[in-house]
Amino acid sequence: MPPSSGELWGHHLMPPTITVDCLMPTGIIIPLICVRDATLETVKSDLWHEAKRYPLHHKLGEQMSYIFVSVTQDAEVEEFYDETRRLCDLRLFQPILKVVEPKGNKEEKMLNSEIGLAIGMPVHEFDEMKDPEVIDFRRSILNVCKETVEIRDSGAEDKLASYVYPPEIESSREFPPSLERKLDRGLVIVCVWVLSPTGEKQKYTVKVSKDDYPESVTQEAILKKLKCMKLTKEQQKERAREHQHSYLLKVCGIDQYLLERFPLSQYKYVRNCIAKGEIPQLMLMSKEGVCNSLPHCEFRMPSFLRRAPPPPTNEECISLWNVDAMLRIKVLWATYVNVRDVDKRMQTPFIEEKSVKDRSPPKQGVKCVNGDLLPTKATQIKKRKKTTSLTIKEMFQITIMLNESVIVGQYHGRICWFWCGFDFSRKGLRSSFQ
Repeated sequence: MPPSSGELWGHHLMPPTITVDCLMPTGIIIPLICVRDATLETVKSDLWHEAKRYPLHHKLGEQMSYIFVSVTQDAEVEEFYDETRRLCDLRLFQPILKVVEPKGNKEEKMLNSEIGLAIGMPVHEFDEMKDPEVIDFRRSILNVCKETVEIRDSGAEDKLASYVYPPEIESSREFPPSLERKLDRGLVIVCVWVLSPTGEKQKYTVKVSKDDYPESVTQEAILKKLKCMKLTKEQQKERAREHQHSYLLKVCGIDQYLLERFPLSQYKYVRNCIAKGEIPQLMLMSKEGVCNSLPHCEFRMPSFLRRAPPPPTNEECISLWNVDAMLRIKVLWATYVNVRDVDKRMQTPFIEEKSVKDRSPPKQGVKCVNGDLLPTKATQIKKRKKTTSLTIKEMFQITIMLNESVIVGQYHGRICWFWCGFDFSRKGLRSSFQ
C-alpha cells in the first residue's frame, strides 16, 4: 500500500469515521458508516452485509462482479479497480460511491489504473492527445514490448523460468581468498532436502567442489537416494545422469532457484553461507512441476493501439540545414536586444532610428542600449517594414550580431525555429519568411 498523509480529501482534521452514500445497481441508496482508513474491499464487504436489510437484495450478484465509481476532486469520473486503496486516498469530491458492473476489458482497465497511479495522471488523457509524436511513440514502444514478449515465450520452459526467477549471482567468478580459507580443500558441504510422494522429508548431505555446477549437486543427491536400492554403482550413475536434468535446486524458504549454469560458489546464497560458516540448505524440486506453476502472462493489445492510425501526411519534409537557397525574410518585431554602434550599421537594411517624444514604448520596436544603463527617455528604434533576401547562413550571421537571439518564422508555410548559441533569455527576434 503506498504511503499516505491520512488526510480525508483535503481536511487536515479528519474524522475517524465518515458516512458514505452508496448507490446500488438496484436503485437503492445505502448510507454506510466507514472508517477513514478502510480499504475498498472492506467497504464493499460491509456494504453487502448492510444491503441484506434493504429491498431488492436478492437481485444483486456476487460482490466481486461489481466495482466502485465516483467523481474525484479533478472533476473526473474514476473507476476504482484496485480494492486495496484506502478510502482517504481516493480524493473524492463528495463521499458518494456508485456500484456498477465493469464494462469493457477489465484487465486492461486495472492495468491502466495502476499505470495512472504510478505516473500521477489518468491514462485516458494520453488517449485524448492528438500530438502525432506522442501517438507514434506509444505505438512504437508497444511494438517493442510485443516483440520482447514473443522472444521470451518462444524459448523453452526453463528459459521462461529464468525470467520469473532470475538467478542472484555475484558479478565476478573469482572466489575471494578469505572465503577460500574457510573451505576444506575447496569443497563445499551442501544439505539437499527431498520430499517423498507421501510428504516425508529426507535430507542428504553431499560434498562437491566450489567450481561445480548445480547439476553436479543434483546428481550427487540422486546417487545418495539410489544407494538404498539394490543397484550396482554403474547402474546408479547411469540413472543419476538420466534423471539429473529432471530436477532443479531451490533455496529453502524463499522463491530462489539455481537455474543458470554458473559455478556453485558464484551464487550469492551459497557464498553468503560460506562467509557465515553455515551449510547451504537446498531442496530438490521437479522441473516439470516448477514449469507448470509458472504464471502465464498474455500480452494484450491496448484499445488505443487497435484503432486505425492517423492518415500520414503527403508532404515531404526536408532539413533546413540542407537548404542552400535564397529566402525572403521580414522582421516583425524584436525586444530586449542590446546593440552597439557597430551593430547599428549592420542593422541598417532592417531598421531606422526615430525619436519618440512619448515615454511609453511602442508595441513593436527594438530597445537599444548605448552603454551600461538605459536612460528614462530612451531612443526607440522603430523597424522599417522592409523585405530583403537572405540565405540561411546570412540570417544566422545577423542573429549572432543581435546577441544570439532566437528567430521564429515560417518557411514554405511551416513554423521554423532558428537559434545561435545557448542564450534563451528574454531577448528574442520574431520573423516570417515570404
